[in-house]
Amino acid sequence: MQFILSELASLAGLSQFHFVRAFKNSVGLSPYQYVLSERVRAAKELLLNRNLSIADVALAVGFSDASQVNRAFRKLIGATSTVFRRQLGLPYIKS
Repeated sequence: MQFILSELASLAGLSQFHFVRAFKNSVGLSPYQYVLSERVRAAKELLLNRNLSIADVALAVGFSDASQVNRAFRKLIGATSTVFRRQLGLPYIKS
């Protein structure tokens, strides 16, 4: 993330510190928190597909494994991705 921040800051003509501060003032989240929330949003959509494992969903949205996506879900949503999927109440789709 540090490498990307330096590129974004350079494109904006700001130091990394000022870029992060300006981003947070504009968006309401730090760049890291924004990326994390977007990954969780995308994961929520993919979890609608019962044919995808949670590990597959995690990899598809940029997490390294299912435990990492579960930590992000718990932090942002208050429940793991498994609990979120269970609460959807959708039947499992057999391939």
